[in-house]
Amino acid sequence: MEGYRSALVQAGLKITDDYVITEHKGDVGTKQGGAEAMRQLLSLEPRPYGLFCFNDPLAMGAMNYALDQGVRIPEDLAVVGCGNLHYDDSLRVPLSSIDQHSRRIGEEAARIALRIPNSKTPPKPETLVLQSELVVRESTQRRTLKNASKKARTGVKQIQNC
Repeated sequence: MEGYRSALVQAGLKITDDYVITEHKGDVGTKQGGAEAMRQLLSLEPRPYGLFCFNDPLAMGAMNYALDQGVRIPEDLAVVGCGNLHYDDSLRVPLSSIDQHSRRIGEEAARIALRIPNSKTPPKPETLVLQSELVVRESTQRRTLKNASKKARTGVKQIQNC
């Protein structure tokens, strides 16, 4: 939340608490929670044009609800999840996601934990920072307005030529 608020302030944007929906259940029922959160967000004026979810299942639930309501992703709403699940590219609209490199986190945790029983003295605390990565897929790839209007004009011309 600090990062979100800081980014809005740096961009000169107003912080609107109505656009922040807190999920208290963690990973339990997150697809349903995502759908419910999206229902709330779509009732706001103006509607948000971007959404970040703390995990991919939450984003999937939100995207499915939005698509069922006729919202176009990414044209009307860009969506980013977190976790980069192995099936994110198989969704109705492939989901952009933050890859936290969970496998590497597990490997590093195991390495640190396995040192403990073999050590005669307790190991010193260790801080390890792993870089996350944004994996960009269709849920955030908006065409520029110029390209979109050019395609629209081309589509009209093709219809007229038929």
